[in-house]
Amino acid sequence: MKVELIEGADDKAALCKTMLSALPAWFGDEETNLEYIEDVRSRMMFVAYGPDGVAGLLSLSKMTDSTYDIHVLGVMPAQHRQGIGRALVDAAKKYARAQGAVFITVKTLGPSMENAEYAATRTFYRATGFSPLEENNEIWGEGVPCLIFCQALRS
Repeated sequence: MKVELIEGADDKAALCKTMLSALPAWFGDEETNLEYIEDVRSRMMFVAYGPDGVAGLLSLSKMTDSTYDIHVLGVMPAQHRQGIGRALVDAAKKYARAQGAVFITVKTLGPSMENAEYAATRTFYRATGFSPLEENNEIWGEGVPCLIFCQALRS
């Protein structure tokens, strides 16, 4: 597997669209998906390639000089549990650290809304070193709890 940083805005948008449509259990809201697809055009994007082509992607946002945020992360369903998500997170952490960041964050659906796929997502983020900071019901709106994870980047 190879992880690369890609540059072209149109390439990022097309890859994101393909990935989100392959993951309807996580990305089933068309309006939100359109926002992700547009947002990735101006953000850093790492792509993991496997033997069959694109296996996963991660889009990264600079929040402050000290913090980067994982904006979107997706791995093709047939590639789950093969280390692709971890490789993408590792690439993002390495990049953020090289830019002088001291924290990396990610937001996901909070545990107060039961959902098996997002329970697995939270387990994944814990396994890659993230700690839950706060569940907030204001970020994404009433009824959509947002769990914020954070990880200190040590050199």
